[in-house]
Amino acid sequence: MKLPLDSDMLLMRACTTPEVQVEACIDAANDIWTRWADRKKAREVYWEHVDRFVEYYEADRTDVIHCFTQGSTFRKQLSSDYKWNRKKPKPIGYSSLKQELCEMPNAVMHDMVEADDLLGIFATQLKARKENYAVLSGDKDLKQIPGRTMWIDMEEVYNSQESATRQFWLQTLKGDSTDGVKGCPSIGEKRAEEIVSGFDLEDEMGCWKKVVEQFGKKGKDEAFALQQ
Repeated sequence: MKLPLDSDMLLMRACTTPEVQVEACIDAANDIWTRWADRKKAREVYWEHVDRFVEYYEADRTDVIHCFTQGSTFRKQLSSDYKWNRKKPKPIGYSSLKQELCEMPNAVMHDMVEADDLLGIFATQLKARKENYAVLSGDKDLKQIPGRTMWIDMEEVYNSQESATRQFWLQTLKGDSTDGVKGCPSIGEKRAEEIVSGFDLEDEMGCWKKVVEQFGKKGKDEAFALQQ
């Protein structure tokens, strides 16, 4: 049983819990506020969640593939708008603990591919090899990946090939404002769902032509649609 894990997301959660990030006031000439982090507690929170996943799937810690993002990704080269709004610094202790975890033999990080992309790649490879796996992530983008997905609420979701493919076309049309991906102008999720519901998923080129047609109606060419 292989368990590709979105370690970016889990470590962020571990490092932002109230018991890890502590704000305190130092009594000086003027009130000075400072923040410190309990890295030991953050580490414990991280591994507590990992162990819950491992126990649920009757696996071993060595079956977990810890996927991290290095920072510079190919999407940023494709568009300066990608994640332009993600300027907030990481929590105190995040970077040093990430460096520690990345030294594990079953940790993976690529300078051009984000953690959730690595999850999709591993899931695709494992499915092709007919190996048993489940993706551990709370990222909505993983709805585009067929197979089992679980996050810290321990509620398992199964994405069929059909639902995953339909989600892919849906994302292409509506974009993703949280990541700075514009999608097709003036097409929101509801309208995108209406359009994609009529797609014949077996006809991939037919689906693509319909997507390009929607972008064309809004004055965007095929190259822009492909970027999305």
